[in-house]
Parts: sequence; structure tokens; C-alpha cells
Amino acid sequence: MKSFLLKLSGMILAVGLIAASSIYYRMVELRNRVDERWNELEVLIYKRAELIPKFTSETPLLSAEQSEAADRLVNAYITINSANTRATIATANHEIDSALFDFFAYAEQYDMSQIDPRFSRWLQKFSSLNRSILSASQDYNDAVECYNAAITEFPAYFIAQFAGFRTEPKVAVLEKSIEIQGDGEDKGEGQTERKAIQD
Repeated sequence: MKSFLLKLSGMILAVGLIAASSIYYRMVELRNRVDERWNELEVLIYKRAELIPKFTSETPLLSAEQSEAADRLVNAYITINSANTRATIATANHEIDSALFDFFAYAEQYDMSQIDPRFSRWLQKFSSLNRSILSASQDYNDAVECYNAAITEFPAYFIAQFAGFRTEPKVAVLEKSIEIQGDGEDKGEGQTERKAIQD
């Protein structure tokens, strides 16, 4: 009887270790996916940020509101280039989202595409990058959501605490659409929807 109980205990322990190992490696896989999605997003964030100095130096500022938006862009650019955490980069990137949209919205009032032909080219560049950043941000947030759910459910929570897994914050997204006016087309209306998706 004693031998049987020892064998049974050994089997239960083995099954528990196998289950714990499976949960652990699943959490590692999900955390690696979060890191991969962040790396993809970070490349786009820096690519867009590097355009800001030339953009703000080339573009005429026709109103106090545009000047204020340009200052916000420059400050966010400086923050991103000195940042060493995801949270700081994400916050500065969200500020660039907001400042860019405001800048283009103010520019529409003065029909800047007619005043300076370079403005349309800048609008196209930023519009393309903004769409890519929005898509990458959503992919990152999806990965974070799966990871956070996995490490906070029972019994994974106890393993996560022991192994040092911590929840990751989502990035805030400013969903926006800036229509580019072509020859003979009506000017599109910029639309903005601030979507707070931070934990």
C-alpha cells in the first residue's frame, strides 16, 4: 500500500511538473511575441520621428496654432531620442500622433498645399507612415492582450509570479484619417477619433 501511494504521488508530481513546464514555455512564447511586435512598431516610430526636424524647418507656420503643434512635435522628437523605456517612447509617439493631426488640420484652413508644394509630399509621407504605425500598434496591443491574459489566469498566475513575468501596458492609439487632395478632387475632411486603449 505504501509503495502504491509513493508511485501515485510520483505520477501526480510528474504530471504537475509537465503541466507547469508547458505553462511556462507558453508564457515565454507569448512574451517573445510581444517583444517582436514592439520591435516592429519601434522601427516605424523612429522612422517617422526622424522626419520631424526637416518637416518643421521646411514647412511655413501660418498661425499660432501651427507653431504650437510644431513645438509639440519637436519636443516629442527629443523625448523619443532620449527615451530608454517602452512607456516613454509610446507616450512621446502618441504626442506625435496628436500634434501631427492638429498641424494638418490647421494647415487645411490655409490651403497650404497651394502655398507650398512640398506640403503635399510631407502629407503623403506622414499619411503612409501613420497607417503603418496604427496597424503595428494594433498588432502589438493584440499580442499584449494575449500575454497579459495568459499570465494572470489560474494557475499560470502563480508560475508567472515565481518566474518574474509581469503584465505589459498597451500603447495608446490615435485613430485618424487624413485625406489627400488630388487634382480635380474635393478636399477630404480630416477625421479624428481618440481611442484610449491603455490598461
